[in-house]
Amino acid sequence: MSIKLILIGAGNIGDAILNLSRSRDYILTVADRDPQRLEYAKQAGFPNITTILADISHAPTVTKLISGHDVTLPACPHFLTPVIATAAKAAHSHYFDLTEDVESTCFVKSFAQDSTTACVPQCGLGTLRKSWQGRIQNLDYKTVRYPGHRDIIKILVRDLRLGKLERRPILKEVLETSIPIAKQDVVLTLVRRNHIQIWCGLANDKY
Repeated sequence: MSIKLILIGAGNIGDAILNLSRSRDYILTVADRDPQRLEYAKQAGFPNITTILADISHAPTVTKLISGHDVTLPACPHFLTPVIATAAKAAHSHYFDLTEDVESTCFVKSFAQDSTTACVPQCGLGTLRKSWQGRIQNLDYKTVRYPGHRDIIKILVRDLRLGKLERRPILKEVLETSIPIAKQDVVLTLVRRNHIQIWCGLANDKY
Protein backbone atom coordinates (compact mmCIF):
# COMPACT_ATOMS: atom_id res chain seq x y z
CA MET A 1 0.00 0.00 0.00
CA SER A 2 1.35 3.42 -0.95
CA ILE A 3 2.17 5.87 1.82
CA LYS A 4 0.63 9.34 1.56
CA LEU A 5 3.39 11.79 2.42
CA ILE A 6 3.22 15.57 2.56
CA LEU A 7 6.40 17.61 2.22
CA ILE A 8 5.98 21.15 3.51
CA GLY A 9 8.63 23.35 1.95
CA ALA A 10 10.15 22.91 -1.51
CA GLY A 11 13.50 24.67 -1.06
CA ASN A 12 16.94 23.06 -1.15
CA ILE A 13 16.22 20.67 1.72
CA GLY A 14 12.82 19.84 0.28
CA ASP A 15 14.44 19.13 -3.09
CA ALA A 16 16.89 16.73 -1.45
CA ILE A 17 14.02 14.91 0.26
CA LEU A 18 12.16 14.66 -3.03
CA ASN A 19 15.17 13.09 -4.74
CA LEU A 20 15.57 10.56 -1.94
CA SER A 21 11.87 9.72 -2.19
CA ARG A 22 11.85 9.31 -5.97
CA SER A 23 12.20 5.52 -5.99
CA ARG A 24 9.95 4.90 -3.01
CA ASP A 25 6.31 3.89 -3.02
CA TYR A 26 4.96 7.26 -1.93
CA ILE A 27 2.05 9.39 -3.00
CA LEU A 28 3.59 12.84 -2.58
CA THR A 29 2.06 16.21 -1.85
CA VAL A 30 4.40 19.21 -1.87
CA ALA A 31 3.24 22.51 -0.38
CA ASP A 32 5.10 25.80 -0.57
CA ARG A 33 4.39 29.52 -0.90
CA ASP A 34 6.87 29.90 -3.78
CA PRO A 35 5.30 29.02 -7.16
CA GLN A 36 8.72 28.70 -8.84
CA ARG A 37 9.81 26.01 -6.38
CA LEU A 38 6.59 24.11 -6.98
CA GLU A 39 6.97 24.41 -10.73
CA TYR A 40 10.44 22.88 -10.49
CA ALA A 41 9.04 19.95 -8.52
CA LYS A 42 6.42 19.37 -11.22
CA GLN A 43 8.88 19.69 -14.11
CA ALA A 44 11.43 17.35 -12.45
CA GLY A 45 9.21 14.39 -13.20
CA PHE A 46 8.74 13.03 -9.68
CA PRO A 47 6.14 10.25 -9.78
CA ASN A 48 2.80 10.47 -7.96
CA ILE A 49 3.23 14.12 -7.00
CA THR A 50 0.74 16.90 -6.32
CA THR A 51 1.87 20.47 -5.69
CA ILE A 52 -0.09 23.03 -3.66
CA LEU A 53 0.58 26.76 -3.42
CA ALA A 54 -0.17 27.71 0.18
CA ASP A 55 0.77 29.94 3.11
CA ILE A 56 2.61 27.38 5.24
CA SER A 57 2.82 29.77 8.19
CA HIS A 58 -0.98 29.85 8.60
CA ALA A 59 -2.04 27.21 11.13
CA PRO A 60 -5.57 26.47 9.79
CA THR A 61 -4.17 26.15 6.25
CA VAL A 62 -1.45 23.74 7.36
CA THR A 63 -3.92 21.62 9.32
CA LYS A 64 -6.11 21.31 6.25
CA LEU A 65 -3.12 20.46 4.05
CA ILE A 66 -1.89 17.66 6.32
CA SER A 67 -5.28 16.04 6.82
CA GLY A 68 -5.39 12.64 5.11
CA HIS A 69 -1.61 12.16 4.91
CA ASP A 70 0.15 9.32 6.71
CA VAL A 71 3.45 11.16 7.12
CA THR A 72 4.40 14.83 7.47
CA LEU A 73 7.91 16.06 6.60
CA PRO A 74 8.60 19.77 7.11
CA ALA A 75 11.52 21.34 5.25
CA CYS A 76 10.98 24.82 6.62
CA PRO A 77 12.64 27.29 9.01
CA HIS A 78 12.54 26.06 12.60
CA PHE A 79 10.15 28.80 13.75
CA LEU A 80 7.39 27.08 11.77
CA THR A 81 7.88 23.81 13.69
CA PRO A 82 5.15 24.47 16.32
CA VAL A 83 2.57 25.22 13.64
CA ILE A 84 3.37 22.18 11.49
CA ALA A 85 3.94 19.72 14.33
CA THR A 86 0.70 20.69 16.06
CA ALA A 87 -1.22 20.33 12.79
CA ALA A 88 0.34 16.90 12.15
CA LYS A 89 -0.68 15.68 15.59
CA ALA A 90 -4.24 16.94 15.12
CA ALA A 91 -4.43 15.20 11.74
CA HIS A 92 -3.02 11.92 13.18
CA SER A 93 -0.09 12.11 10.78
CA HIS A 94 3.38 10.79 11.70
CA TYR A 95 5.73 13.75 12.08
CA PHE A 96 9.48 13.81 11.28
CA ASP A 97 11.69 16.89 11.07
CA LEU A 98 15.36 17.73 10.48
CA THR A 99 15.70 20.77 12.72
CA GLU A 100 18.48 21.00 15.28
CA ASP A 101 16.84 23.95 17.03
CA VAL A 102 16.62 23.12 20.74
CA GLU A 103 13.48 25.13 21.49
CA SER A 104 11.58 23.58 18.58
CA THR A 105 12.67 20.10 19.62
CA CYS A 106 11.53 20.66 23.19
CA PHE A 107 8.16 21.82 21.88
CA VAL A 108 7.66 18.65 19.85
CA LYS A 109 8.73 16.43 22.75
CA SER A 110 6.37 18.24 25.13
CA PHE A 111 3.23 17.16 23.30
CA ALA A 112 4.48 13.87 21.87
CA GLN A 113 3.75 11.99 25.11
CA ASP A 114 0.03 11.59 24.42
CA SER A 115 0.21 11.50 20.63
CA THR A 116 -1.29 8.54 18.79
CA THR A 117 1.29 8.88 16.02
CA ALA A 118 5.07 9.19 15.92
CA CYS A 119 6.59 12.61 16.63
CA VAL A 120 10.29 12.46 15.78
CA PRO A 121 12.31 15.69 15.85
CA GLN A 122 15.98 16.05 14.88
CA CYS A 123 16.19 13.18 12.37
CA GLY A 124 19.99 13.34 11.98
CA LEU A 125 23.03 14.37 13.97
CA GLY A 126 20.84 16.14 16.49
CA THR A 127 19.82 12.76 17.93
CA LEU A 128 23.38 11.76 18.85
CA ARG A 129 23.19 13.19 22.36
CA LYS A 130 20.09 11.16 23.18
CA SER A 131 21.41 8.01 21.52
CA TRP A 132 24.70 8.02 23.48
CA GLN A 133 23.41 9.39 26.79
CA GLY A 134 24.86 7.42 29.70
CA ARG A 135 27.23 5.48 27.43
CA ILE A 136 30.02 8.01 26.86
CA GLN A 137 31.55 10.80 28.92
CA ASN A 138 31.67 13.60 26.35
CA LEU A 139 29.99 14.25 23.02
CA ASP A 140 30.54 17.16 20.66
CA TYR A 141 29.91 17.59 16.96
CA LYS A 142 30.68 20.41 14.58
CA THR A 143 30.41 21.24 10.91
CA VAL A 144 33.80 21.01 9.20
CA ARG A 145 34.66 23.93 6.90
CA TYR A 146 37.69 24.87 4.87
CA PRO A 147 40.23 27.44 6.18
CA GLY A 148 38.95 30.97 5.68
CA HIS A 149 35.29 29.97 5.56
CA ARG A 150 34.39 31.95 8.69
CA ASP A 151 35.98 35.14 7.37
CA ILE A 152 34.19 34.90 4.03
CA ILE A 153 30.84 34.36 5.71
CA LYS A 154 31.53 37.28 8.06
CA ILE A 155 32.16 39.58 5.10
CA LEU A 156 28.92 38.52 3.43
CA VAL A 157 26.66 38.39 6.47
CA ARG A 158 28.02 41.23 8.61
CA ASP A 159 30.23 43.55 6.59
CA LEU A 160 27.99 43.58 3.51
CA ARG A 161 24.92 43.16 5.73
CA LEU A 162 23.47 40.38 3.63
CA GLY A 163 22.33 38.69 6.84
CA LYS A 164 19.57 41.26 7.26
CA LEU A 165 16.15 39.77 6.60
CA GLU A 166 15.36 41.97 3.62
CA ARG A 167 18.76 41.22 2.00
CA ARG A 168 18.83 37.46 2.48
CA PRO A 169 17.53 36.73 -1.04
CA ILE A 170 20.72 38.39 -2.35
CA LEU A 171 22.86 36.21 -0.08
CA LYS A 172 20.96 33.13 -1.20
CA GLU A 173 21.51 33.95 -4.87
CA VAL A 174 25.23 34.60 -4.35
CA LEU A 175 25.79 31.30 -2.53
CA GLU A 176 23.68 29.15 -4.86
CA THR A 177 25.29 30.48 -8.04
CA SER A 178 28.88 30.54 -6.77
CA ILE A 179 29.30 27.40 -4.66
CA PRO A 180 28.82 23.86 -6.01
CA ILE A 181 26.15 21.86 -4.21
CA ALA A 182 27.45 18.72 -2.51
CA LYS A 183 25.19 15.71 -3.03
CA GLN A 184 27.02 13.69 -0.39
CA ASP A 185 28.00 14.86 3.07
CA VAL A 186 30.58 13.02 5.16
CA VAL A 187 30.42 12.72 8.93
CA LEU A 188 33.80 12.66 10.69
CA THR A 189 33.81 10.89 14.06
CA LEU A 190 36.60 11.13 16.62
CA VAL A 191 36.67 8.43 19.28
CA ARG A 192 39.00 8.78 22.27
CA ARG A 193 39.74 5.99 24.72
CA ASN A 194 42.74 5.40 26.95
CA HIS A 195 44.70 8.20 25.25
CA ILE A 196 44.09 6.64 21.81
CA GLN A 197 42.40 8.69 19.10
CA ILE A 198 40.61 7.16 16.11
CA TRP A 199 39.16 9.17 13.23
CA CYS A 200 36.63 7.66 10.85
CA GLY A 201 34.56 9.10 8.03
CA LEU A 202 31.01 8.05 7.21
CA ALA A 203 28.84 9.16 4.30
CA ASN A 204 25.46 10.39 5.44
CA ASP A 205 23.48 7.82 3.46
CA LYS A 206 25.18 4.96 5.32
CA TYR A 207 23.30 5.59 8.57
